[in-house]
Amino acid sequence: MPIILRMGILPRIVMATSMIFFVLGCKKPMDAPEIIDPIYMDLLKLEKEHDALYRAKLAEAEVIKKDWESSDALSGRIKTAKAKFFAKEEEAEKERQLARYFKLRAKTRQNETRKSYMEAFNKDLPWPNPEEYANYVAENRLRGASKSWDSRVPRWNQRVGNAKAGESADKKKPEAAAAKSGH
Repeated sequence: MPIILRMGILPRIVMATSMIFFVLGCKKPMDAPEIIDPIYMDLLKLEKEHDALYRAKLAEAEVIKKDWESSDALSGRIKTAKAKFFAKEEEAEKERQLARYFKLRAKTRQNETRKSYMEAFNKDLPWPNPEEYANYVAENRLRGASKSWDSRVPRWNQRVGNAKAGESADKKKPEAAAAKSGH
């Protein structure tokens, strides 16, 4: 015999009430809503990527510096090694700046996230806003797109060549159709 049938009326009421409270439960805000924000997580990921690139470029620069220091004074390798070293140092510095930018941007986003989460929580709105993330993705895609005119529009001679190739293909089609039909 099931255990529920053996229970008296009072334990059944207590159990039913506790199940109702369990299902409905209390609604309280999250302590750290930024962990479910895709924009914040993307900014943290970008910060880590650029920090890793910074460390890698510094390591490359150190290898080049050792090569520079070990080469002969009169060889031409010193000049090229110095140029490569300073170029790598400059690249590393750019990566460090980007890592710091994304770290600060993530901190700003964390504050924005907490504020917008509380507003959405109080108004019972869905959060995070999917439209905001879609805008963020579109903005990053456009930022990363090539800004070169040649990558977007083919050169004039290519366009003219394609147009002539299309015309000659159109002229050949009726001839080929006539040859197939036997006329």
